Amino acid sequence: MLDGKLELDIGNCPQNLALYSLVFGNEATGLPDDFRHYGTSVKLPQSSNVDSLNLSIAVGVGAFIFSQFQAKRS
Repeated sequence: MLDGKLELDIGNCPQNLALYSLVFGNEATGLPDDFRHYGTSVKLPQSSNVDSLNLSIAVGVGAFIFSQFQAKRS
């Protein structure tokens, strides 16, 4: 979500999730508001100098953050 409730990083990755899904939206518009009802909306932190992240980069960053968090839990 462009205005996600949680700015995601390794230190604040949702901890009460055994299973999770990452759903990514359009670079310019994010996901439709209907997706707010499916879980915690997150956004990836970025500099104000960056307009948006390419979708493949955003997926890589999100997957990295969640994989690092899962590795810390093990």
